[in-house]
Parts: sequence; C-alpha cells; structure tokens
Amino acid sequence: ALDHRTVGDMDRAIAVLNSKIEKGNLSEKTRKMTEKQVQRLQTQKEKTLKLYRKYKKDSRLQSMSSSAASVYEIWRRLGRDTKEITSDGQAFGKWALQNGGENAIAMLGSGIAIAGLLRTNISETATIGSTIWNFLTDPQGPLWKFIMADPGRAIALGGAGVLAAIMVKKGIRKKLEQQAAARQEAEDEMNKGTVRDHEALAKALPGSAAFKNLVASAATNESDYAILFQIASDPNNNPDTIANANKILSAARAQIKASETQSLQAALSAHMNSGNALPSDSDKTIKSAIENQALFEEIIELKGAANATIATTSISDTTLKGKVDAENAKSAADRANSIKGKDAAAYVVAVIGDRPVPVPDSADPSVITNQDAIDKYDEAAKVVKQIYNKTTAQVEYDEREAAGEFTVDKTDPTKYTVNGVDFSTKTTVNSQGKQDYYEALREACENTGIDVSTLTDDQIASKYATIIDQIKKGMLAERTAERTGMVK
Repeated sequence: ALDHRTVGDMDRAIAVLNSKIEKGNLSEKTRKMTEKQVQRLQTQKEKTLKLYRKYKKDSRLQSMSSSAASVYEIWRRLGRDTKEITSDGQAFGKWALQNGGENAIAMLGSGIAIAGLLRTNISETATIGSTIWNFLTDPQGPLWKFIMADPGRAIALGGAGVLAAIMVKKGIRKKLEQQAAARQEAEDEMNKGTVRDHEALAKALPGSAAFKNLVASAATNESDYAILFQIASDPNNNPDTIANANKILSAARAQIKASETQSLQAALSAHMNSGNALPSDSDKTIKSAIENQALFEEIIELKGAANATIATTSISDTTLKGKVDAENAKSAADRANSIKGKDAAAYVVAVIGDRPVPVPDSADPSVITNQDAIDKYDEAAKVVKQIYNKTTAQVEYDEREAAGEFTVDKTDPTKYTVNGVDFSTKTTVNSQGKQDYYEALREACENTGIDVSTLTDDQIASKYATIIDQIKKGMLAERTAERTGMVK
C-alpha cells in the first residue's frame, strides 16, 4: 500500500505522526506502533526517492516532481508491470498478511506446526506465505511424500494442524486486538486531511485551502484519485462526503487535463523550436519552417489592417466629422507623418482637439450638462483611433518590406517571398512555405511521440491550433524584439 503513497504524502504523514509522539500523550502501545509507522514511511520515502532519482531524466517523468513521485506512479509511467502478485504463494501470503485476521494467521501457524513435525526447514529469508503455500500444495514435497508413504498419517497431521490453529488463535487474539487498535489510531492520524479522511472530505468547501490540497492530491496521485472515486460511488457514505468527493474529482479531472495540455505544449514547443533539419530539405529546420509561416501570417495580417476601410458615418457632430474626413482623405504618406512620434491618444487630440471637460449641473452634480457633446466627441475619437491603427499597420508593413524581410511579386501581388521561401495568399495553393510548414508540424509531433499517421496536414494544424499559435507568438515576439532593437 505504501508503494502508492507520494513523497509529499509521506512527508506530511511523518510530520503528523512525529508531532503526536513528541506531545507524549499516547499510550505505550500506540506510541510504539506510531514509531513503527514513522520508520516504515521513512524507509519507503528513501526507496521512492532512490527510484525517482534513478529515472528522473527519462522523458516520461519530465512532468513529475519529487514530491508527487510514488513507486507505483514511476513504474506506471515507465510502462513497467505494476502487478504486485507474481505467484500463488505470494498471493496466499499477501492475502494472509493483508487480512491480518485470526484465521489467516492460524492457517500459517498450522502450516508451520506441520512443517515442524516433519522437521522441514522453512527459511526465514523466504516469503512465509510462498513457503507455506508450496509446502502444503507441492505434490512432490515432503508433506505429500510423508502422507503417501502411509495415508493413515493424514489423520494425525489434521489433528496437529487443528491443535496448532487453536493454540495460535488463543495466543494471538488479545495481542491482535491491541495492535489493531493502536495501528488504526496511527493510521487515522496519518490520514487526517487526506482523501482517506471522510470527515475532512465532508468539510472541505470549494475554494478553501483544504479543498485545493485534496484536488492537487487527487490530480497528481492515481491511488488518491481511485480512493476518492470509491468514496463518491458508495451510497452508504455521508451525503456531504459524497458530494464533496464528486466536486474534488471534477476539479481534479480539470487539473489533470490542464497539466496534460501544459506538458504537451512544453514538449511540442521544444520540438517546434528544434534546429533539426526537415527530411525533404536539409537546408531548412523545423523552427525556420514554422517561423517563416508565422512571419507570413503576420505580414498578411498587417496588410489587412493597412487596407481597412474607415467609415465616418457613425460621427453625428458635423464639425468633428469634417475634421475626421479630412484626415482620412490624406495620402498614406501624409498620414504617416501625422502619427509620427504620437500614440493613439495624442493623435486623437491632434485631429479633433481636446475632449470636453464634464460640467456638473449646479442643482444636481450627478447630472453632466454637456454629456451630449462628450458622447459625440467619443464617437469621433473612436474613428480617429481606427485611422491611427490603419496608418500604423501601413507604416510597419512598408518598413519591413523596405528592410527586405519580405518581398511581393510586382506582377502578382498574391505571391510573397519570406526569408527566401515562396508563399501565396491563394487558399487553393500550397506554396513551398506552406508545404515546409506542414512538414515541420508533422515532424515535430512525431518527435514528441504523437501519432499523427492517420491525420491530414490540415487536421494536425487544427487539432493542435491553440498550442501552435502560442508557439508562433513566442517566435514572433523574439523577431519583434530583434527588429525593434530591444534585443541585440
């Protein structure tokens, strides 16, 4: 069971149990059992961390922190067999030890007693359950050889087995009860505030720190998630506990999905920014192909903004409309000179003057006497800002073309060249740049471990559009910083 506990869970449990021990108000038996629990947890923690450090560089564990590591989760992510039972003997021993009841221990006692009668050595280093199981069931073993030599001996052995069971049961019943109570008390303390604590679940209100901690635990620990699911599925549990368990599960599922998306985005981003060459052209890299497409899209967006149609019909004040129409009628070069050195607010003032100052009514200060004039000014200012954005886009487009960042075919304005690669604004044509882009996306996905063999190029671009767009924005931000001199 400890294999399923995370290092973070064990740290919290150790702290809780040590606190109980230090306070000194435990019974002697409970104190000893609590100290054993602490030792078990510390041993398990060291085992888990040792395993984590051994494999933490494996890409499948990249998103796992040491705090969220558990033996079970490490093996699961690495694709190893996580089954804990490998033989009938181990199954028997595991069943006996987990049940911990008198009958289970009596069965072991009987087996040991019979083995003693036959002077058969049971190695202390072997798994007891496995050894006893094999001893009792092996048709070629000493027990069955002894019986087959004289079948009447089975009666005597049966009596010895029953006697051993009675003796074991009588001797251990009280001790079992005492240990079970002490163990349960230590377990209860260790589980306080976790998904195993029904009382904590019932009281954890959405938005509270306790609720968030339980969500994080369920989202990062498969075992905790399974426990919550069992609690939520059991109609015999407290209704408040069931309701909150379902809320925590829902929030955990959302967190798991978000974590998966973040992990995928990080992995895809690394491979999309890769300098690996494209299979079809060793002179081009995955990053350059995606970056060229991002630049082309940005240039076309700039061109669209520069060609925007400005409508002044929404301006109701004729004087203001006349000023805006006059500004809009200027040539692109004249407008470029008008915005030089100005932000949008300063440009608005330059075109239509200052905004009217609100004049409160003397009888009722909440009423603005010139509100109509202010509203009409704001109408005109909104259109002036549109002219500013249009002009700014045209200026940037012209500057970047002049700098050689791209060229446009003089005879066919649908044809562009970006960093020496041909692009086209025709949607029916997959230009060289678009072909490189699709190839780079597919290659990046495959390098990330995503199976895209059944997807078309457009489907890949669509399925991972959100992640791809974020990666493109990052590339463009780097280019913008270089272009504007913010980064050398």
